[in-house]
Amino acid sequence: MSDRTSTRGSNEGLTTILYETDDSMLDGTRGMALCDVASLGYAVERAVELASVGHHIIAIVRRSPKEINVFWDQIVRLAAFVVAQDCPIAFHAVKT
Repeated sequence: MSDRTSTRGSNEGLTTILYETDDSMLDGTRGMALCDVASLGYAVERAVELASVGHHIIAIVRRSPKEINVFWDQIVRLAAFVVAQDCPIAFHAVKT
């Protein structure tokens, strides 16, 4: 039996820590570090920007204070949350 804990967070848990100061990194293909950022929220925004110009984003790795891996499917859900919080009218206009 393994005593390893999961390094994936729930959507609800991640939305509560989006703009806490931390040490996050964007991972690309073949383990390439694309950039370091100061919060999970900025990492989500940067991941969407880099993906829009053709970079393949594997995950956001939040290294401290607790390691959390956020893979692309969850990055997309968090990005939708950020857009809805920042500009709900535009978000709902795009969804229809």
